[in-house]
Amino acid sequence: MGGCYDCMKYLMVFINLIVFVISLTMIGLAVWMLVDDTFYVSMAVDAANYKVDVYMLLAGGLLLLVVSFLGCCGVVRESQCMLISFFCILLVILVAQIATVVWVYCNSDKLETMIRYNIKSTVEEEYYKDERLQKTFDAIQQGLKCCGADYPADWNKSKNILVGATIEEKNTFNIPKSCCTALATSSDCEKSTQQLHIGQGIDFKTVFENGCTTKVLDIVREKVAIVFWVAIAIIILEFIGLIFTIILAVAVGKSRHYKR
Repeated sequence: MGGCYDCMKYLMVFINLIVFVISLTMIGLAVWMLVDDTFYVSMAVDAANYKVDVYMLLAGGLLLLVVSFLGCCGVVRESQCMLISFFCILLVILVAQIATVVWVYCNSDKLETMIRYNIKSTVEEEYYKDERLQKTFDAIQQGLKCCGADYPADWNKSKNILVGATIEEKNTFNIPKSCCTALATSSDCEKSTQQLHIGQGIDFKTVFENGCTTKVLDIVREKVAIVFWVAIAIIILEFIGLIFTIILAVAVGKSRHYKR
């Protein structure tokens, strides 16, 4: 029994080290999302909820950090109280993770619909109102080589008409210069994106031809698939940790009973 007991102790320490690394990753990701505007666009319609989600991720990372520390201390010190506390907290986290994975899987279509809506809203409503969002979307258009939501012509629906503008000015629209290709000269970019008349053809030699929605969704699908399988692996690992924890807690209790 001693050999198996020691083996489980080492495995528990290893599992807790993995949980510790995961917690640091979550904390790092949350901080990155707070300081890097690239993440901001998918939640552009509701910035308040975006920050709430990020702070929840940060809180989850901090909680896992505490849990991993508690688990390691419980194993090393052979504390039944700490092991049981670790078991209870990890069980709650595990249930929450399973519920989250199931919810995301069942609502993947809603997530895509939300992203479509947010990108469209960014182009038509928010781009000229929010400087931070404007810089973010410009970076996305340049990085993904795309323009507008579905098509570059989506920019003719953007609400960037100034109060007091003439009728002629109201019949024109601008495409952000971030839609220009790397090969376009500054004069060609200016001519192809500024003061365009509604219904006017777009020069696709100068302006990116594809919209951003499809490209963003392709990236999201790829990342969600990776996160999904990583989450499954973490859940399995935590489930094994729960089993080992309860076995160790029982073994510690019996050991103390025999010593008495």
